Amino acid sequence: MKKIFLSLIAVMATMSINAQVVKVYDTKTSTTEPVAIYTNSSTNTVKVVFEEEPTIGTTNGHAWVKIGGVKWATMNLGATTVAGSPTTCYGDYYAWSETEPRYTSITISGANSVSFGGWSSSHGSGYSSSDYPSYTGTTLDADHDAATKNWGSYWRTPTHEDYVKLYEACGGTGSYISSTLPIGTTSTTAKGIYWCNDYDGVKGLLFSDGTNKVFFPAAGYYGGTSFYYGGSYGHYWQSSLYTSNTDEAYFLSFRSSRVSPSDYYYRYYGFPVRPVSD
Repeated sequence: MKKIFLSLIAVMATMSINAQVVKVYDTKTSTTEPVAIYTNSSTNTVKVVFEEEPTIGTTNGHAWVKIGGVKWATMNLGATTVAGSPTTCYGDYYAWSETEPRYTSITISGANSVSFGGWSSSHGSGYSSSDYPSYTGTTLDADHDAATKNWGSYWRTPTHEDYVKLYEACGGTGSYISSTLPIGTTSTTAKGIYWCNDYDGVKGLLFSDGTNKVFFPAAGYYGGTSFYYGGSYGHYWQSSLYTSNTDEAYFLSFRSSRVSPSDYYYRYYGFPVRPVSD
């Protein structure tokens, strides 16, 4: 891991006789309480070490990879695996700005075989316009963000800009998939956006920046009380409202021949969520 060392001895030597303390703050957690305090006495030497932030890791028990400057969770919200089976990797489905699914239970038994156990009384009859989400902010706040509510304050739903950064970091141009990976391939060293007919048993889209990769299952979506396009389409909510028509919000859209980080659709549909961390 690359490290950069800075000595504060010279800095402290130029301090006035009244400036006796160096305080170190972690601005990601607090700007009011220092994480360390050093005096400029003759027996106290301060060394500051800057390390390159890792590109893979875990936050709050959830694994991530860093692509395009953003830490992308390796699984959908509500999922327990990256791939392997639709049963475990599709996760849950949310209307935009809602923090709980509208169904009371869900059974996923195949790529496009999804059934529900009923609809919660607070959400009418499924993912339909009869129960439009009431939140109208231009971006999701913490109280209306499913990722934050379910995984904690370190996680959030990606913005439109986040998805554009992912797309561009992996060489995205136009709206075309780079290529289709051979069946059973789960890794590639080439930068690109790849459709996978069999990524550890699941169809979906693989984003690779040439070093790290993140897989999105083609988990379909809910409309009304029906499930659509499992194994064929991916629709993932973004936290950004489509301001030209506030009935709609941005989402990542893909299928085997096309990908777009800039599509938008009605907010009452049930889409998966892929959390990110800063």
